Amino acid sequence: MKKDSLLNILIIICSIMIIIGIVVIFTKKEKNPNEEIISSPTASPIISPTDNPTEPKYERITFSVGMEIYFDPEKNSVCDNYTEENSYRGINSGCMRFYGLSNEYGYINMLLDHDFNKNSYNWASRQDYPNEETIKKVGISNYGNQNYGTFGNNNRGPVTVLRLMLEYTKDWQTSVPDIYNYSNGFNIDYSGHKARILSLNDTKPICTEKAKNGQYNKCPEWMYKQLGKHEGNLYWGYWMVDPSKNSDERAFRITDVGLVKDLYVDNDVCGIRPVLVVPEDKILNKLIEN
Repeated sequence: MKKDSLLNILIIICSIMIIIGIVVIFTKKEKNPNEEIISSPTASPIISPTDNPTEPKYERITFSVGMEIYFDPEKNSVCDNYTEENSYRGINSGCMRFYGLSNEYGYINMLLDHDFNKNSYNWASRQDYPNEETIKKVGISNYGNQNYGTFGNNNRGPVTVLRLMLEYTKDWQTSVPDIYNYSNGFNIDYSGHKARILSLNDTKPICTEKAKNGQYNKCPEWMYKQLGKHEGNLYWGYWMVDPSKNSDERAFRITDVGLVKDLYVDNDVCGIRPVLVVPEDKILNKLIEN
């Protein structure tokens, strides 16, 4: 009797264990074959703005001076529909070619590969120089009050160049950070501008070759090779922002052979070639998947 009771108990226990095993088998969650195994992050050139696998992926590229950058200022973005005609003098819209000047403070500074005006202009014209309204509009302040003189005067800054830049870039969606405001005998507030003017500080680390028996610095070809190439009169270069240190009648330019050289500010023989200042991520994060 005792053996029968013990046997019955063992049978009941085994039955319970079998039932539990069956329940576990049928209730166990199956692994979804579509689930991805997420591993710990490792160093990779591929970056994504979020963990969403549908987001675009980018590859970080390295900046170099003189690198070609194709950019549409009206869309404030890189572009891939550039054509050679977009480098012709007088073109100021669409997908254009720029050259990298520097990568600093989280920004890429890049120079347009052509003059975006068909005509040539003064640095500061006789008409613009005394015009207080124009001077204020272009962001110049703390300027001198010298007479314009025979060959012009540089103490009120490149008022004509800035006026034309505002006109030619009115549809651009870019901007210039405050750190690039200029001060050298006069101040330029670029807050109302879409681009800035090339400066001596831009050229010092780039235009290091000596020319004319060491008298002038010479820039690499990409900084001047489009000059005089297309429609319009031949230029003597394009204007820079800096006044001459040795004469209040002159300002600097990049000549048609790449020299950093000054010229009388009333000479209407130079073009305008803007510098864009763009957050580096817009340029260095190259789209590789979408």
